[in-house]
Amino acid sequence: MNMFKVAITVFLTGLLIMIFSASQIVLGLTGNTSPIKIINYENKQSADISNSNNGILDLLPQDLKERFSEARTATQTTLNLPVNMISDILNYVIYYFLWQFMLTFGYKIASLGILLLNSSKNDKPKNNETL
Repeated sequence: MNMFKVAITVFLTGLLIMIFSASQIVLGLTGNTSPIKIINYENKQSADISNSNNGILDLLPQDLKERFSEARTATQTTLNLPVNMISDILNYVIYYFLWQFMLTFGYKIASLGILLLNSSKNDKPKNNETL
């Protein structure tokens, strides 16, 4: 009977870890909670992501280089991302992976509890058997 109580306790512990982890994932994805600030940039500058790679153009002849540079300046786009947005995205990714790991950990604990329940059920002597 003692093994049965241990198995139930292990199973319920794993189940509670899974429920709490799943709720934290849902709260994080819906924006109702903020993730832990692991990565925090205090710099107020913005990251400039643009098409500024000239490596291949240096290998071309001069007339083709001028044509490509004209076409590139006509279609060149610049995307300015605030650095705090990049850190927020990284924090949410870390938050998600942390709680996903905890969800898997809870699953492993709960499945261990189920295995203990099955083994304790098989270890019980039947009515006509003696120890």
